[in-house]
This record gives sequence, C-alpha cells and structure tokens, in this order.
Amino acid sequence: MLSLTDNFLYVIDSDGRQVLFDTDKLKSALQDAFEASGNPNSYLAEDIACAVEAAMMESSRPDRIFTQSEVDGAINRILENAGCANVAQLYRRANSHLYITVDVNYEDTSNLISRHLGVDKSLADQLAMKVVDALSKLNIASASPALYLELARHYEHHCPIAAEGTANAALSAAGEVAELTGKAASGSRILLTTKETAQFMPEAGKYLLDDKILQMGNVSRLYPNFRLGLNLALLAEKLDLQAPVTDLELAPKLYQIGELAGQWLRNLQVRLGNTQLPLYLILKDLDVFANRYLGAAYPEGRVAALETAAWFRNALAYPVKKVRCRTAN
Repeated sequence: MLSLTDNFLYVIDSDGRQVLFDTDKLKSALQDAFEASGNPNSYLAEDIACAVEAAMMESSRPDRIFTQSEVDGAINRILENAGCANVAQLYRRANSHLYITVDVNYEDTSNLISRHLGVDKSLADQLAMKVVDALSKLNIASASPALYLELARHYEHHCPIAAEGTANAALSAAGEVAELTGKAASGSRILLTTKETAQFMPEAGKYLLDDKILQMGNVSRLYPNFRLGLNLALLAEKLDLQAPVTDLELAPKLYQIGELAGQWLRNLQVRLGNTQLPLYLILKDLDVFANRYLGAAYPEGRVAALETAAWFRNALAYPVKKVRCRTAN
C-alpha cells in the first residue's frame, strides 16, 4: 500500500499546543495572500509549502518539532527572496500569531541553540553569549525562538570564534529553506510550464493528459519539483468500470500508465539537465473513486484506494517524496 508519509512533522502553535504540520492549510493561506495582493503567481503557493515541508523533513533535529515563529519566518524569507514582499506582508497580517517567547538569559538561549542548530555545548554557549549581548543592547527582554536562532546563525557563520566546529552544524528551519530554494532567478519563475511538460509525454500516453487522468503542475525555479496528479475516478470512468472495482480489473492498466508516467518523468529529468527532482504524487478526487467505484465511504475507503494506487506507484520506477490525497468535496 502507498504510505502517505514517512515522517510526521509537528508545530508548536501560539497556544503552546503541539499540532501536525498541515501543508494543504499552508498552501491555502498562501494562495489567499497572493490573491489579496493581486499577484498573479499564486501557483507558487504549493511550491513554497512543499519547500518549507522539505526543509523541516531534512532538519537534523531528532524530534521534528518546530515553533510557529520558525515556520512563519521561513515563509516570509522565501516570499521576500522571491520578490513577493507585498504577499509576505499580507500573509503576516492574515496569519498573525501570539508567538511563544523566551526570556533573554544565557542558559535558555544556549539550550535553544544547541537543540535547533545542532552545535555542541561549547559552541552553543559562545553563540548564546553573543546573542544575549545583542538583545540586551537593544533592550529586548524576551523574544521569539526564531529571533534567537536567526542571530545565532548570523554569528555562527560570520563570527571567527563561532566558525570553529561548525562544519557539521545543522541549519535551522528558515535557513534550510533558504538553502533549498535560493533566491528566485530574475525573469520567469517557471522552469517548465504544464503545457511544456506535456511535450515530453510518450505519444502512447498523450490521451492520459487530454482526459486529465494524469496532470503535471508547473515546475518552478523557487522549489523545483514534480507534482504528478493521478485521478483514479477518471481512469475508471474511461475504462467504463462498474462498482465494486477489483484490482484484477485496474492493476494491468495502472501498471501500464505507471510505466508511461515513469518514462515521462525521466524525459523531463533529461530536459532539466539530468536532475532528479522531488516527486509529489497527488491522488485527486480520491473520495469520488472510493464512493463511486469501490462502494466505500470516505475517508474509510482511503486505505483501499491507496492499495489500488500502489500499482501505479510501483510501475513508476521513480522515487516518490510524498503522497497527497485530495478530495473533490
């Protein structure tokens, strides 16, 4: 069966609760900010959400728990680096939080730095002294963890004392995102449009795009990745299947189109300089497929639908970073 995720990510919200990081919720909030600002590049919302999630997943911290201020700080940096400062401002305004703050003292600061930047205790103590001194000079008695970490990262990279022993230091969430995304290139923010990606689909698979059984999103410069959509309901409709659909009916076809999709991805990989981009497999209208073709309610029928989709995944011969389930309703 397809696994929705290999790792759970948690965020400590403004009430101090530990909640699951919700990529779709972040994407929706970003889209609202793009639309409110009149910026036509709302397609970047999903790339930004994926970039933040990827940075969190690749973090060296063992517990994969982040503060809301860290997440929002990363989002704001990405938006500003991408030339979307007005979007960042609207996002901050619409998603303002009462952040957890930490009183300025050496011990707590050192512990925070050691835990989140992955440096040893000696270096964390040195960085903590510089961070606390800087905050004291600004008459700041308490601040969000993100500010402590931003200052610590600055001193870690630019201070001669902190430079020793930093080779294995992990980046904070905001820093990792910046490392992953870089600054948006001037000119077009798109490496390949959806229309351009279609040109690399093998001829035998063109009908899958025409019938929207398979879909590919724009490949952006901000966070290059493949977002491949598979609509099992449209495939079952194309094959004129009746409920309850069995694997015996769907498996051969899913394997066939999986091989075509895999070749498509490899063609795109060659076009992009043989760079293997992260692949997000998006199962669209999964509730429709479960209800109409498996005779199951949703979300109860999700497990059976994922088992069916696994035939497609196995035929791709391309690593899937994450599977997302999308519903029509």
